[in-house]
Amino acid sequence: MTNLIAMKLNSLLKQGNSYSSVLEEILVYLRETLPQQEKETIMDSLEVLENKGYTSIAEADYEEGFLNGLLEGEAKGFLDGEAKGKAEGFLDGAFDKAREMAKAMLLKGYPLEDVSLISGLSEEEIKEL
Repeated sequence: MTNLIAMKLNSLLKQGNSYSSVLEEILVYLRETLPQQEKETIMDSLEVLENKGYTSIAEADYEEGFLNGLLEGEAKGFLDGEAKGKAEGFLDGAFDKAREMAKAMLLKGYPLEDVSLISGLSEEEIKEL
């Protein structure tokens, strides 16, 4: 059916018809050839579009695409933010743990160089403890 419509469309456009007259011809063709159930489905779809205030299928598709993109963007932003927050929290926790370990090592009398090497903290960071 789609190939027949495409062939009909190409034929009408090649004859120099305007797009509006081509669309009108296509609608007449569909009205004559589509089974009743498909006609009802199309009419139902057009009624839904009209009830939602859309003036065209393109407008509905645009809004649907826009909303889907917005939701997808929000979800991605949320997930990215959550991952970034977890990573920052993990790094903060690791840094706090390294500081605790360095304090304990200093209290046990380890040399500053050893504390720095084992904890991963700089000597300046250890001196601030």
